[in-house]
Amino acid sequence: MISCLTNTGINLISKPFSKCLPISTTTSYRYYTKREHDDVEKQWFKPKESLSSELERSNKESKPLVVFLEGPSGSGKRQLLERLSNTGYHCIIKPFIDVAKDNAKDILQPSSSFDIKNQSKLYDQLIKDNLNQSLLNSSNKSKDQAAFKNNLLFVHRSPISSIIYDKGNNQIESINKFIQQQKQQEKDYNVVYVYCKTPVELIQQRLGGRYHFNEDQDNQLVSKLNITDLQEFSEELYSTMEKESVFDEVLDTTSIKQACPSLLAMFNIYFNNDSLQQLIKDRLNGNKK
Repeated sequence: MISCLTNTGINLISKPFSKCLPISTTTSYRYYTKREHDDVEKQWFKPKESLSSELERSNKESKPLVVFLEGPSGSGKRQLLERLSNTGYHCIIKPFIDVAKDNAKDILQPSSSFDIKNQSKLYDQLIKDNLNQSLLNSSNKSKDQAAFKNNLLFVHRSPISSIIYDKGNNQIESINKFIQQQKQQEKDYNVVYVYCKTPVELIQQRLGGRYHFNEDQDNQLVSKLNITDLQEFSEELYSTMEKESVFDEVLDTTSIKQACPSLLAMFNIYFNNDSLQQLIKDRLNGNKK
């Protein structure tokens, strides 16, 4: 074993002489890796015509594209949105249980008849209100300010929670009808629905960890709203919706770290050195788009 030295005389690594590359070769290798970074990412993550074409249409119409992330509890929606938010995207992150906490006093009253259906309807309305507020704020920006990064607005769930948790008849038909109405309705934005798919075993692990660290009041809310009892039902319903092609696309959220670039790639958006440098500058200047 001998030491491989750079032209600065710094010892980088010890390895057999036969594996020591010349300085010029090593430098070329590093340059090649940096140059080909984007191509490697594009080999791993592919665009999806259903989403990339919808974004192109939205850009031509000068309308933002609202991306609703759907999936049962534990499918990684919040963590994915937090990553997207950290890279400069506008995200509405309001998980179901967080909304329940806001109404905990009413829900936990002994005489309260508040149930999951009431909570779902409140949740749906909150999503609509937050969405409308975000769109209103964006419309008030000057022309030289980008309303939303890459014209995308990501939202935690969509206003179909009341249908999902209703456990009534013809749910798939009702959800399909609602989604088609949303897409055909004339409004100031376009919509797509992405299903965050995670293996059931991993969902159970995530929820187990979440409930373990819950405060007493949170566990009381989970019990009062029968959230754990409805978990298996919602998982089966989402699986059926996937088979019925209800959603525009399906995103594997087994790994949240990989799901983030994978989701953006579906819109034909990729990270590059310039965008990362700009993000760093924006953060240093306190400008989060």
